[in-house]
Amino acid sequence: MPRPHSRVVSGAGPFPDRVVVVDSTAALRPLALIDLSGTAAEAQAQFPEHDDLPLLVDDQTSRRHAGDKTLAVHAGEKLGARGGAVTTDSIVTPVVSGTTHWFKSSEDLIAYKEGRRQSFEYGRYGNPTVKALEDKISALERAEVTMVTSSGMNAIAATLLTLLPPGSHVVATTDCYSEARAFIHDRLGKMGIKSTFIDLDDMEALKAVLEKNEVTLFYADSPTNPLLKCVDIRFVAELCHRNGALVCIDSTMASPINQKPLTLGADIVLHSATKYMAGHHDVIAGCSHQKIKQVHYPGLDSSLWQHVAQSQMAGYGGVVSFETKSDLRGTMRFIDALEIPFIATSLAAGSHVILGPD
Repeated sequence: MPRPHSRVVSGAGPFPDRVVVVDSTAALRPLALIDLSGTAAEAQAQFPEHDDLPLLVDDQTSRRHAGDKTLAVHAGEKLGARGGAVTTDSIVTPVVSGTTHWFKSSEDLIAYKEGRRQSFEYGRYGNPTVKALEDKISALERAEVTMVTSSGMNAIAATLLTLLPPGSHVVATTDCYSEARAFIHDRLGKMGIKSTFIDLDDMEALKAVLEKNEVTLFYADSPTNPLLKCVDIRFVAELCHRNGALVCIDSTMASPINQKPLTLGADIVLHSATKYMAGHHDVIAGCSHQKIKQVHYPGLDSSLWQHVAQSQMAGYGGVVSFETKSDLRGTMRFIDALEIPFIATSLAAGSHVILGPD
């Protein structure tokens, strides 16, 4: 199938070539904005060191190269610059809580409807503060557009429901996010959408499915949670595109700082912004214990996925998972004996969090 080119409007319609869909479960903090339209196409296809990326940023007075550190602070800034939709000279982007925006005149409304005036109409269609966040994420991911939703699962569902009409076929990995796996198998199955789940270790299975079926979308997490397996995104993207399938990667466990799937060939990137982007919880469970059976972390020499991670990630992330030489009760006693981590779900912030098997 051809790769779509049109822009998503109000959560409906096909996605553009390079899109990021994230959740905003965490309370939005003020994030300000700079116009980055067109810069995704200018970005290089390969980025061995994400922090030295040559990306042109227009700050109204000059065009300069900006890396991730600069973009994380400044991309999305200056809401009131260049006659934008919001008039403000605040350095910190204001949090706009209103749901309805007014127009100066009927002509002003017509100009907005015809695309001659940049503005906002209703909260469901757009919000200045959310737009600032979306532009910041687009800059970090080298995406053409970002759509922020109300939750990570909302982002997943919106993406799948938009791209997969009845009769289509999605291929996903067996260890993708459990709620996404259930949604694909149970919910989409009832809508007449076929699904095939493959083991990430078996790329021959992916080849076979793509060659024997008309697959619409390949969906995977990279790294996975909790075993931190890494998809070879370049390889998978080339394989899927040859067979007419789109590639969607949930990159929550890496964050845009460590991995940019769009630059590796993926078509869509998903994030749960509740995690690294918002920084509410951090899962760092490193330990040296004689009853640890195996440690899973893509940065270790013992990891089967180290070579993939080294080829496409700038860092390995802040999550470590491990297996104990014990039964469930023994694992629970081990967790309960830890003094620093909180026993809680979610991940990726300044506090240490640990969670046992479901």
